[in-house]
Amino acid sequence: MPEVSLLRDLSVVMVVAAFTTIGCHLLKQPVVIGYLLAGFIVGPHTPPFSLVNDLHSIETLAEIGLVFLMFAVGLEFNLPKLRRVGLSATLAAVLEILGMVGIGYGLGKLFGWNSMDCLFLGLILSISSTTIIAKVFTDLKLSGEEFAQVVFGILILEDLMAIGILALLSGLGASQAAGVQAVTALGQVAFFVVLFLVVGLALVPKLLHWIGRFHSKELLGIVVLGLCLASALLASRLGFSVALGAFMMGSIIGVSPEIEEIESWIHPIRDMFSAIFFVATGLLINPQLIMQYKWAILMVALVTIVGKVLSGATGAFLSGYGPKTAVKAGMSLAQIGEFSFVFAALALKSKKGSDFLYPLAVAVSVLTAFTTPYLIKRSDKTVATLLEWIGEKRVDSLLGYHRWLHSLSQGQSGIGRFLSRYLVRLIIYSVLFMTALSLISLTALGWKGRWYFHAMGWLLGFWAVLPLIVALATYISHFFLIIFSELLPRLKVGRFLEFIPVQGMYTFLFDGSIIALAACYWLRSLFFLPFHPLLGTIVLSAVSAFAFKRLIANAYERIELALDGILGLATSEPLRQAALKEGGGLLQNSIEQLLLRSTDPAVAQSIRSLDLRQKSGASLIGIYRKGVFLSNPAPEEILQAHDTLVLLGDKEHRARAR
Repeated sequence: MPEVSLLRDLSVVMVVAAFTTIGCHLLKQPVVIGYLLAGFIVGPHTPPFSLVNDLHSIETLAEIGLVFLMFAVGLEFNLPKLRRVGLSATLAAVLEILGMVGIGYGLGKLFGWNSMDCLFLGLILSISSTTIIAKVFTDLKLSGEEFAQVVFGILILEDLMAIGILALLSGLGASQAAGVQAVTALGQVAFFVVLFLVVGLALVPKLLHWIGRFHSKELLGIVVLGLCLASALLASRLGFSVALGAFMMGSIIGVSPEIEEIESWIHPIRDMFSAIFFVATGLLINPQLIMQYKWAILMVALVTIVGKVLSGATGAFLSGYGPKTAVKAGMSLAQIGEFSFVFAALALKSKKGSDFLYPLAVAVSVLTAFTTPYLIKRSDKTVATLLEWIGEKRVDSLLGYHRWLHSLSQGQSGIGRFLSRYLVRLIIYSVLFMTALSLISLTALGWKGRWYFHAMGWLLGFWAVLPLIVALATYISHFFLIIFSELLPRLKVGRFLEFIPVQGMYTFLFDGSIIALAACYWLRSLFFLPFHPLLGTIVLSAVSAFAFKRLIANAYERIELALDGILGLATSEPLRQAALKEGGGLLQNSIEQLLLRSTDPAVAQSIRSLDLRQKSGASLIGIYRKGVFLSNPAPEEILQAHDTLVLLGDKEHRARAR
């Protein structure tokens, strides 16, 4: 009976895994090594015969184990932590991948392999194993360390990049279509991640908070378990990795106030299924193939360890992390794993690579998995020895680079805020707008009846997306306005800012963006509406939008406030409420901008010395300076040429202030 066969196989796996992990505990070794050994012992390639009959069922359970393991990683490494290491981790991940692809390609050429085998070898070596590192960090209780957070950030970004690489590899035979396919795949991943996170953060924490009111740990755990599996299934159905969906759901749930109860409930389940995952990895070990390619495997494993330590540490250091953190991160990344198998399997199935790549990838993965716990455990001693060998002067030079990079980033803090407050919002609103347009189009395909039903449907849809259009237009106009105000001073032509009507330029960008976005919406409806009814519907939509602009502005305000709560940002776009009248703020009739020219007497004076409020009755509530908005500036703030002052007061008081 199949049920008895699966029960027998699970019993064998768990009993053997219990003995091997007991041995690891007695020898004070990480338990992941015991799981790999258990898989090797019960596997189909170990004589005299396989102790496991139904390998497919074990592999299915192993995939569930991967889901729970990545979900648990997401719980510990949630979105606030990911934001803190995001930009630096991206640079470190790119540098490590490029470095290992180059090293692998060169090693393949040294072996005399063809170019495609060399390329696949480089890609096999480029992506580290998230699951192995997560398990080792958990066993060694290192998940909260600074270098561990850096490593998790690099690993997640590596996994995202690997999806794009897979799309490019699958299109290599299509020449011109390969680049388009890769760009499309990357766009789909970004679209899915942004939409998943925004919708998830809007709904899931509120759901869990409501469930928590029942004070039932079991109920909360079952709901979380369902969300975890559903997110993995959704990612799989859309063509992405189950690990990606599980990790993102873990990151969303990780911001919930009920996180402690959730972790205590989910961790035993994670431990059980992750054990099966690593045992299933050990099942792939084939001693005969390893002996056949033993020298190549040993060479590749050695180069992988050394190359990943060097490339990972160099990438982390150049990204702004200190020498100790960088070296420990590099030593943690010195293995390959899940995506390496996927790359090797693609080479095998597509006939673009040789047959030996898959057993080589499995063997190197197992060897590097064995060495990873020892490298991580000895990283502190290795760093201390390395820094002592380098010498105090060279260490000081390295720290000098780190200080210089830190000062540079401090000097560019305005740009960082610009990216986080503008670009992130611009991306989110773009995804929401495209999603809304797609949903309306799909709904229109099912509409029955005459043209006026379609006209009414598209008109209602336009009113629904109009707040998103206003939001996009606001951020697009501010985006280009800030780039412009930053670019001219850097090009030493900042004096031209004196002759540019800032408000007029903003109005032009804002209105032009609304027209362009509305045109995109109505062009889509061309597939469903005849021309003349479409023209009439567009006119009606324009008239109604103008008539109800206050309601639209209020809807936009509510969307912004909701997004503030979802993203956890302190404030949304700073000029929205204060500096620009068209933003729809409640004080729009009491706000005015004043651009300081270099010849104005207020330049180089402090706000206190101007005594503006006593003399005019207006208040200076903000300064817009080179892309940065200074809200409620201190009285000691010195005004500079090209500052845009934000004045609050009635019309007469603002006139006196000018």
